[in-house]
Order: sequence, then structure tokens, then C-alpha cells
Amino acid sequence: MYDQYGVELGLSLNEYVRKVFLWMTLGLVVAAASGYTLVATSLIRFFFSPISMLVLLGCELFLVFKLSASLHKLSANTAKVMFIIYSALTGVS
Repeated sequence: MYDQYGVELGLSLNEYVRKVFLWMTLGLVVAAASGYTLVATSLIRFFFSPISMLVLLGCELFLVFKLSASLHKLSANTAKVMFIIYSALTGVS
């Protein structure tokens, strides 16, 4: 059962921390995979320009501020998707 914010009710602290670390590990894996894919292909030349780096930085900052400002308004699935997108952008930049 979930509360209004998408948090499972009845979780022990141990289970909650395990889930948090699982999501952080998933974020690191997504960032590493997107960074490796960028380096392994020829797309690194496209993202190496100063303008594209500024666009990536702007997208990352937008996602951070959007997640922080509307965390309690977003559904759990929307927040998870935004976190995965942020992780991929972090790996690319």
C-alpha cells in the first residue's frame, strides 16, 4: 500500500535505505552506460562543443530545479523517469 506521495507504507528503515541505494545504483549505471555509449560511438564529437555542453548543463539544471520544486506534486513514476533522464544527461555531460 502506498501513501499520497507514492511511498510504501509499512517499510522498515532497513528496507527503505535498501531501496534508496538501489535507485542510486541504477542512476550510476545509467550514467556510466550513457557516458560509455557516447565515448564508444562517434557522438562524442557532437557533444564536445561549448554550445552543446551549455545546453546539457541547462537541461540538467532545469531537471534538478523542476524535481526539487514539484517533488510532492509529481507522481512516483514521473519522478522516477525524470531521475533516469537526469542520470543519462549526467553521463553524457
